[in-house]
Amino acid sequence: MSGTEGGGWAGRTRRRRTVARDALGETARISSDPGIGEAERQHPAVSEQVRSQRRHRRSPELLAAIEQLDVVHDPATQKELIDWIAQNCVDEGRGELLGLFAKCYLGHPYVDHQLTLGHQILRHFTPEDAVPPAFAAARSLVRSPAYLFVEVYGDGSVIPVRGNGDPVN
Repeated sequence: MSGTEGGGWAGRTRRRRTVARDALGETARISSDPGIGEAERQHPAVSEQVRSQRRHRRSPELLAAIEQLDVVHDPATQKELIDWIAQNCVDEGRGELLGLFAKCYLGHPYVDHQLTLGHQILRHFTPEDAVPPAFAAARSLVRSPAYLFVEVYGDGSVIPVRGNGDPVN
């Protein structure tokens, strides 16, 4: 899941490639990849500065806050935690972060959860539950013990983050 700068590739995700629109000019409107839908073709291009920020290690404070999501049961404390995570993600300048997806530690019947930063909603899912389409690729990634959580961006990028804070992009 490493991106290459040559040839205009902005990054790579499982089974799907994201191409920087400005690298292709007029051909950016046409996709020969049948796996890319109309909505994915309309994602805004991401600047090199944003891509650079996404490659930086996530802070220990952010990792600790994310790990606390299933531990904190007081609604006011949980809201403070979600607010802090959302503000931290905005402050880091990694672009429009739709949310985070992670393994859920609440126990049966829940297996994973989604934190939607725009609406600040923490939603837990059972194995049978369908997740929102933007988070579908993240769901398979969080099942791997290699990742603590997965970031899902408005431009279609899906970036898994290891337990030590290193992003895989």
